[in-house]
Amino acid sequence: MVRKPIPLKINKTYMKLLYSTAILAFSFFSINAQEKYSFVTDKVFTNVNDLVGYQFNPSQIELSTGDTNEFSAGDYSFGVTRGNLYISGEDVQGVYNINNMIPEDFGFRILTMDPSNPMAQGHLKVILDNEEYVNALVFKKDRHSDEIIFYLPELTKSEIEQEKEHFTDQGELIIEETDSIWGKTYTPFFRTHLANNRQERLWVEDSTLFEFKEEIGVKRTTKKVKDTEELERLEALTPAELAQENSKLLKKMGFEVKQQNTIRFKTTILLEDGTENKIDEEFEVKGLEELEDEAAKMNEEKYLLQMETKEGPVLVYLLGNRSISGIEFQGMHFDVRR
Repeated sequence: MVRKPIPLKINKTYMKLLYSTAILAFSFFSINAQEKYSFVTDKVFTNVNDLVGYQFNPSQIELSTGDTNEFSAGDYSFGVTRGNLYISGEDVQGVYNINNMIPEDFGFRILTMDPSNPMAQGHLKVILDNEEYVNALVFKKDRHSDEIIFYLPELTKSEIEQEKEHFTDQGELIIEETDSIWGKTYTPFFRTHLANNRQERLWVEDSTLFEFKEEIGVKRTTKKVKDTEELERLEALTPAELAQENSKLLKKMGFEVKQQNTIRFKTTILLEDGTENKIDEEFEVKGLEELEDEAAKMNEEKYLLQMETKEGPVLVYLLGNRSISGIEFQGMHFDVRR
């Protein structure tokens, strides 16, 4: 399923998100380098393009003696854009031009140049493990400098269990039919701001979720009904079952069934000044349509559920096995945990 840009409606929720995204784009990486490490298993990197918009916040540095020193989250950070490498930290801080990004046997090599001194050319090696997770970064400021090794931390066993229970994993949430999405809750693990490709790992405390809700109300009229047997059958049904019955029959038997589908969207965005923009809103779904990419393979995004709301379209991407792989909404893409 090829993702296409979606025109956004100007509304209250969008304006809040647009304002937040503008601030995030301005500072790009600065707010991510504050209080959180980036962990080895946060993201799979399959090609050099996956690096663009991502920031690494390691936890350890290897000294020339071979010993390692731990440091606080945000003391060192490495942020990659298409043109620059942003590094913060003692002795390495600066904005370096990126001359090239090259796949290597060990992962990727980013070739850098100091814009104030074009002769000062170095690199950042991005080291991948066998599962394509980044576990280390090796920075060389210029050809006369030594390489400095930085290590990313691992989650503890209890943190792994907590996140497994909280986030939606790839292949976990199956939408067997279009309408079966109602009653489901999707808790994404990763968020990408599409305007600048800035990537964010989400946290349990962010409480980001999409809750697809269905409410069915049943009202009885005082209309007299001759077919008492059919009336008794209908009276024994649940509201959800009544909603599946023929509308003409329900009207004839004195039943009025009203169905409303809504989406609850909840997330937290960290602003440049360190404050949090908490969003928790619910809006009605006016239309739902399913599209299929017949050429897509089972492990690719094959189906698209497109929902129309006053806050703009909500796009739910499904793999060939009909499991949710991500949701696009208000200029952001929310991915499963892989």
